[in-house]
Amino acid sequence: METIESLYRQYRRPVFTYLYGLTHNVHAAEDLTQETFLQVIRSIPTFRGDSKVTTWIFGIARNLYRKWAGMNRNGAANLDLMCIDLPDIKLSNLPDRMLELKETSLTVHRILAQLPEHQKELIILRDWHGMSYDDIARIMGKSLSWVKVNIYRSRTEFRNKYNRLEDLGNEK
Repeated sequence: METIESLYRQYRRPVFTYLYGLTHNVHAAEDLTQETFLQVIRSIPTFRGDSKVTTWIFGIARNLYRKWAGMNRNGAANLDLMCIDLPDIKLSNLPDRMLELKETSLTVHRILAQLPEHQKELIILRDWHGMSYDDIARIMGKSLSWVKVNIYRSRTEFRNKYNRLEDLGNEK
């Protein structure tokens, strides 16, 4: 097994982006990322090697997120995405392409926030992190066929919501 420090260096950013994609809250994602690695440190003696280290770490992150989301059902987990922590930048100084990318990023986060939890999670694991169907099945505790079918459905739902937003934008 790799050293704790190398595990942290290698997986901190992917775990953070996964958790940020689920929480839409920088501070919550940072806290959950730290808690994930504390749990990794505590759990190393019991890691049997039945799965990849990546799958194991993301499984820990997923479990911590689910606990956090359960405690934040009062709305804290579903933040208004207009309040996303974005860097303070002067829009007048941005090239058009950068502004377009920022708007697209906000749109993606808005759509993800509208999806059911499992669909959001599937898209983040597969399309943001490029995880294999097998790894996703292990992380989520589901069958391989369930993962394949639901990734297809999640992408379809995401695409439909995106197209509806595009159509609304073109009508204005």
